[in-house]
Amino acid sequence: MKNLNKLIFTFFFLSIALIGCETTETEEEIIENEDEETVEDELSARVLLSLDLEAQGLYPLHVVDDAESGSADIEEAQELMKSDGAVLVTNKDGYTYVNDYTGETFKKLKVNDEGVLEDMGEIPNLGTNGNPLFTFLDDNRILLTSKQLWPVDGVYSYQIINVSTMSEETSGTITLPINADADAGYSYMWANNYVFFEGKVYIPYVEAGESDGAIYDEAQVAVYNAETMEYEKKITSSKTASVCNGFNPSYGVSESGDLYLCSSNTALYAGNESVPSGIVRIKTGTSEFDDSYFLDITEATGFHTLGMQYLGNNKAIVQVFNSDVWDNSDYYVEYVLVDLETKSVESLDIPASRGGYYGARRSMGLLANGKGVILTNHEDGNSLYIYEPSTGKVFEGLNYTGAEAIVGLKTY
Repeated sequence: MKNLNKLIFTFFFLSIALIGCETTETEEEIIENEDEETVEDELSARVLLSLDLEAQGLYPLHVVDDAESGSADIEEAQELMKSDGAVLVTNKDGYTYVNDYTGETFKKLKVNDEGVLEDMGEIPNLGTNGNPLFTFLDDNRILLTSKQLWPVDGVYSYQIINVSTMSEETSGTITLPINADADAGYSYMWANNYVFFEGKVYIPYVEAGESDGAIYDEAQVAVYNAETMEYEKKITSSKTASVCNGFNPSYGVSESGDLYLCSSNTALYAGNESVPSGIVRIKTGTSEFDDSYFLDITEATGFHTLGMQYLGNNKAIVQVFNSDVWDNSDYYVEYVLVDLETKSVESLDIPASRGGYYGARRSMGLLANGKGVILTNHEDGNSLYIYEPSTGKVFEGLNYTGAEAIVGLKTY
């Protein structure tokens, strides 16, 4: 009986000890999870900036943990090792993808614990210049034309790259359905962007004349099967003369599943302002333009557009070019907030930025915390501005010093 009592007490105390161990382990897990959440919160405003210091021939990158406040200087930026410079392509799932001029490669980078970009792999691309065309076909596969072309015959080469293994799955060519034989004014063409939506790849493109402007008063989009890259059809919209572009975010999918595409027919891009700029729609379950929908931004502002950043809840930030001042000023890039459902258009209180390479490209993003971020190289300096969805207002965030300009922005 005594032995039995000893066994009972031993079992009882062992149980208490085990429960205590389990409780301690659970508490440690909770603390660890809380620490991870704290780190995620602290990095929810992280951005990657592409910078210009042309006088020294330097074009470094800078990972900034907080786009919403404070200041940063180019002295803290970094150049990619063994690189003559790179073009930002995109950020996805914590990784940065660039086209490197050195060796003409497509590179995968990741920020280490010291905030430095580390090389995680590379693959030869099809050449490098400032306007790559790309879209993700799924979580791991990117459709990429790394070098923008202006072919007379409308033929583009592409790669499909698996970014998890950094290997090429396939490559090939596509031929855009140009009307070269039908129009004597045709000189050349260019593709604006690649857009993946509901199993298809949409490729907006422009047919241009000798004056470098779009020769048709309609937006043209070629539609391809995303599995086979076989051509299916061409769709057009008479609402505007060109949609999407390779410089800025220029499309978004709403919570209802519809695809919205922003015009790019400004005189400084597609070169046809005879028709308005605005936002067109392709409804979910269809592959045609919705002729009943057009958000006319030219009517609301008097200006034309080059891209938009979708924020969620039918809100988007749209970049507009103030044509009233661009003949006399370098600072003509402005921003408006639109509601895709109500079609309201509201000016945002952001100082006008320089145009072209020095402020019109890769200038918008969506932070991990759900706030919009816009770069502006304005008359008084280089800054990031933040759009706060909860208030509908913007405020000045990071002030950047030491660089001639911020020439690109990507969020994490």
